[in-house]
Amino acid sequence: MGAQCDREIHTEHGGQPDETPRWGVASMRGWRPTMEDYHTAHVDFQPGISLYGVFDGHSGKHVAEHCAKSLLRHIVDDAAWSAASSQNDAEAMRGCIERAGLTLDQELLVRTGSLWRHFNGQGGSTGIFALITPSYIIAGNVGDSRAVMVQEVGNSANCTALSEDHKPSLRREHLRVMQAGGSISAGRVNCAIGSLAMTRAFGDFSYKQEPSKPLGLQPVTARPEVQIHERARNDVFLLLACDGIWDVMSNLGAAQRVLRQAKKNGGNLQKTCSELVSEGLSLGSTDNMTAMLIDVSISGVARIPQTAIEEPNNSWMQMFLGGRVC
Repeated sequence: MGAQCDREIHTEHGGQPDETPRWGVASMRGWRPTMEDYHTAHVDFQPGISLYGVFDGHSGKHVAEHCAKSLLRHIVDDAAWSAASSQNDAEAMRGCIERAGLTLDQELLVRTGSLWRHFNGQGGSTGIFALITPSYIIAGNVGDSRAVMVQEVGNSANCTALSEDHKPSLRREHLRVMQAGGSISAGRVNCAIGSLAMTRAFGDFSYKQEPSKPLGLQPVTARPEVQIHERARNDVFLLLACDGIWDVMSNLGAAQRVLRQAKKNGGNLQKTCSELVSEGLSLGSTDNMTAMLIDVSISGVARIPQTAIEEPNNSWMQMFLGGRVC
């Protein structure tokens, strides 16, 4: 008997109208038999700097969970982080993110070796995450989740993509995989025991078996691709979401829905995320879905009145490094 659809939506929020930044998230298992998404939020882990992320696990939740708990530690432990963050040096912070993705993947290989072997080396996760500073949004991407800047131009929604899906159909990724010794067929990266729809992922060590190459140069790599966005007056929300959303919505379509519903909801980001996830299900998404919205308006509080925020379901929350991981 096939999996039954679980329409229950788990939500969480952070920040009140007089606090910055505000954020909300909603997740739904949907038609999948298990929930393998995790998210993380570390607001002001340093003065004026926050980290948010969504991790979409596959063949188990263990890699996504570890990434959500550990990414921040790998960023701030980077030798260049202290100087980069104190000087608001976006390019230097880009390097910290890129190296953090690889050291996190190495940690997964070392610390969870027995666990990933139990899953035949197939357990993995995508990751979409962003550092938000007073001047920049620095988005890192591993896989096919997405970061989209929701903007308002006049009374209309616009958007800027802050990530690009890492799939074999992307020419530069196709070439990178082949040059690293991998093989691609039917739009998927191959290995001895299966195939993968994305070209970058945390974990998935069965696709990282080239003996002469470090993890960063394997056919499938966890090296994040990083985009730097200078904050602008028409920026309203940063949307981070896994491919369960993007399977059924375009970037602009999601941005239009978010801006419209946020206005209707008086700026309640938790409710707006819930409605986005529900609409994804109604549009035919069959995957787990997680959507996170962060208020990135220049004032720190979006130009939308805030209504009362419902209390979240706390039964599934964990705390880590002063942030939230779910």
